[in-house]
Amino acid sequence: MEEIVMSDDISFDSEGLNIIVADDSSAVRMAFARACGHSPVPLSVTEAHDGMDFAEKFRNSQFDLAFIDVIMPGMSGIDALAQARSAGVKTFSVLMSTNVTDEVMQLAKKLRAYDFLRKPFTPIDLANIINNYLRLRQGIGALIVDDSSTVRRVVGKVLESSHFGFRISDAADGETALRMNADSAPEIVFLDINMPGLDGIATLKRLKENATPPRVVLMSSEQSGDKLNEAFEAGADAFLKKPFYPADVDGVLHRLLGLNPPYLTKAA
Repeated sequence: MEEIVMSDDISFDSEGLNIIVADDSSAVRMAFARACGHSPVPLSVTEAHDGMDFAEKFRNSQFDLAFIDVIMPGMSGIDALAQARSAGVKTFSVLMSTNVTDEVMQLAKKLRAYDFLRKPFTPIDLANIINNYLRLRQGIGALIVDDSSTVRRVVGKVLESSHFGFRISDAADGETALRMNADSAPEIVFLDINMPGLDGIATLKRLKENATPPRVVLMSSEQSGDKLNEAFEAGADAFLKKPFYPADVDGVLHRLLGLNPPYLTKAA
């Protein structure tokens, strides 16, 4: 059995993770349990043998991660997850199936599933998801820089709806952003290109002069032009065209942090 290997720069709590696996196939549940048994992260695995069993256990216990088969007797995985989401359960969830259809993919995204695990899966597939979960739950310091208070508020809401956990602060201009960066050293700066005073390009250049500069994600309603080219030459790490959405943020952050992107992102 191949071992699950965790990334070296990811930490986890000593009590480990509480996982539920819902699948009507005992062979799949056993394979999952065997794979998890090789993880260096302590994993406590609860099994559910159908949709109703999963719904009851999911409702009455707290889990860090849920792996849910799409097609199960009694209640489908989609229906069970929808029921849990309606009840306010926000558990990090992964749907599983041998068949992937556009309809199922859209439902998975609507229900805020993090990923879609195609059967048969390997310990490496599980390792990627667990690695990502551990990194996502660590939280990321983010600074939003835009001269519009409305834009700052909207971008903040988008970040809050991302799969990543953010500690969010904001600045209305470049000078304030530089002071806040010096004080709190955010990991990611979401920076508007066009601002009065010290504009986005000048702010970017100053940010990148630091010994440990933040990653800078440019924001603009314009997707091309000399200013954008200049920004990338000055060291910008990514670009998001306004308006953007949580899935766009997730895609950029997975790339910048070196995380294997979820299937739902790659299939978008």
